[in-house]
Amino acid sequence: MSTEFRGIAMFGFFTCAPMESVSEFLYDHLFAPYVEALPNGEAKYAQYGLRKVEASLLREFRRDEVIVGHPEYMEKLIGPKTEVVGLNVMDPLGIGPVTTSFAFGTWVTPFNRVKFRKFVDRINRIRRENGYKFKLVVGGGGAWQLLDERKREELGIDHVVLGEADADAPRAFREIMDGSAKEVIRMKPPRVEEIPDIVKPSINSLIEVMRGCGRNCRFCDPNTRRARYMPLDKIKREAMVNLRGGHKSVWMHSEDVLLYMLEDRKNFYPNRDAVVELYREVGSLPGVKKFGATHLSLSAVAADEELIPKLSKILGTRPDRWVGVQPGIETGSPELLKRHMANKVKPFSVYEWPDVVREAIRILNENYWEAVSTLIVGLPGETPEDTQETIELVKTLDDTHSVLAPLFFVPMGELRDQKYFTVDFITEKQWELIYVTWKHNLKEYNYGVMKATQHLNFIMRAILWVLTKWGSRVILGFLRDFGKKHFGIYLD
Repeated sequence: MSTEFRGIAMFGFFTCAPMESVSEFLYDHLFAPYVEALPNGEAKYAQYGLRKVEASLLREFRRDEVIVGHPEYMEKLIGPKTEVVGLNVMDPLGIGPVTTSFAFGTWVTPFNRVKFRKFVDRINRIRRENGYKFKLVVGGGGAWQLLDERKREELGIDHVVLGEADADAPRAFREIMDGSAKEVIRMKPPRVEEIPDIVKPSINSLIEVMRGCGRNCRFCDPNTRRARYMPLDKIKREAMVNLRGGHKSVWMHSEDVLLYMLEDRKNFYPNRDAVVELYREVGSLPGVKKFGATHLSLSAVAADEELIPKLSKILGTRPDRWVGVQPGIETGSPELLKRHMANKVKPFSVYEWPDVVREAIRILNENYWEAVSTLIVGLPGETPEDTQETIELVKTLDDTHSVLAPLFFVPMGELRDQKYFTVDFITEKQWELIYVTWKHNLKEYNYGVMKATQHLNFIMRAILWVLTKWGSRVILGFLRDFGKKHFGIYLD
């Protein structure tokens, strides 16, 4: 959470990699070096959620009472007057969708689980050896993994904060300090006007343009958030904080950037004028060399065929200047779509979804956008026929520039009471789906890794190309061996 992954978003997946297969030295120094530390021990760049909490606390606390510390300086920053040490986490126990898929559940040990445990143990050692009385508080997108009281006690965590803390953080921190806070603190979603601007730059120059999307997919945690749109002035102010702080890029975060300022909440046709204005305004800010967005939906791409070409002109995409984005395919089965994510395909029907996916990726590729798309393996009620339909969809994407990430189902959103899908439950068809996606990815990695590392020097690019190619082949070999051992089948 304190690295920019050398400016390559795909390297973020290495946090989920098994320590048994990847050297910790390579992870720390090649893939995920720490951000720079300032002379006072503060992190020059910090995770966006921490920056929001920092800005919220500064509404009621003095600047010298609040610091976003660099991980390497904890021993110097924490002292006898420290009252709260707060950590922001994404997947602290390594049980999120990406980790359970990449690390095959509990078969191997993912980096994120080990790194979190080491850091928490270190903070507790500082507290114990010095007799400090501060409270250790954990929040962020992965805080739900620490709801078990026994796990919190084992880790020495005093409080867990759930929900959006960026508006009401001062109240929560005061209650923690005076001893009146509950162990699990649940925050209420703030109105847009209550959300503070960040005051210092974020990791990867990330800013937020909206929260929630309104499509109400049952498996999705952001589904629990109502859609809220950040005004352009607010977006531009935060972008300038990052640009003045040393960044030369701006990355706009949302669940679906093409639904920015959505007006058609029945059919989900994008508000083209608003989205184009968003890109134009951000792209015209002084100092911007590169910008883009994190997520969009393929149905929105296909719904307005003119939108991506218009955005591409603003972005300046071309054969040697691609942009990446993360949509969700999830499944090729109309029945699973109908059951769990009917609104995901709007304005189309669930039976049109495979054609929508192919058309949207075609539009993206023709305009020099690459899609890194998720698939969900083991959705509740999935049958071999459902899985086969997804396999057939994947095979039709073989001639596209796209990366496919098959993820095991993790119970979140409306499906939080369902069981985890693990490798112990995997069927032959589901294994075949994972295999064909990684076979597709291997081809794409060979094509795309040098393209994605253009900003690095030649030696670094060559090292990363070799390691990425080797890692992909290791995964493919493992999947081949798994299929032979467990199902007695052989795939090329």
